[in-house]
Amino acid sequence: MKIEDLDDIQLVTGLLRGEAEDENFISKCAVACGVRNRVNDNRWPDTYKGVILQEQQFTCFNSLPREGEIPEKLFKRFFTSYEDGWWRECRFAAWGAIFNWYRDFTGGANLYWNPDIITPDWDWSKVTFLAKFGKHQFARE
Repeated sequence: MKIEDLDDIQLVTGLLRGEAEDENFISKCAVACGVRNRVNDNRWPDTYKGVILQEQQFTCFNSLPREGEIPEKLFKRFFTSYEDGWWRECRFAAWGAIFNWYRDFTGGANLYWNPDIITPDWDWSKVTFLAKFGKHQFARE
């Protein structure tokens, strides 16, 4: 399967698995809110696929090929772990964000990062810190 063939639910589930697997459910939903806020912001593409597949936007997708087949090891890791509790949480959080089952509770965050892993190279003078959920910091540009 190619990454471009995945639907929004699969992509958001995979993103949450890659970005927030070890976080609690609220933190997974916060990450999903950040993605949804980008979809609703005219500075980014207006689809989940468009937002998620932008180059160098989400660490967990940087190693996935944009063209050609997804390597089986990566496909299984991101998209087919139905029996795992964390995967079910990621899937439910993805549905919730896409179908607006919960409101944005991040304050409109369109940026997030885990400071234990990365310090983004952003223009920090344009970034407003909003909240922290789990290990992730949330902000708006």
